[in-house]
Amino acid sequence: MQIIKTNINDYHVELEIDPLEDPSTQCWVYKGDYSGSLSRLAQIGTIENSSEIELKVPVRIIDEIEDWAEANGY
Repeated sequence: MQIIKTNINDYHVELEIDPLEDPSTQCWVYKGDYSGSLSRLAQIGTIENSSEIELKVPVRIIDEIEDWAEANGY
C-alpha cells in the first residue's frame, strides 16, 4: 500500500493507494479534531469530529483537494 500526504490550506490530506485491490484508493481529509473521506466531503461539503459536529469546508478548498487527489491516482 502506498500513502501520499499533503497539506492544502491547513487541511491534512492522505491518499491511500492499494494496487492489490483492483486498485483501491481512499482519500482522507483532516483538520484538527475533524476528519472525513474525500467522497463525503465532495458530496456533503463537511468533515466532522467525534461528537459529530460538522466543519464546513469552502468549495474552493474541496476543489483543490480533489484536483490534488486525482493528479496523484485517486
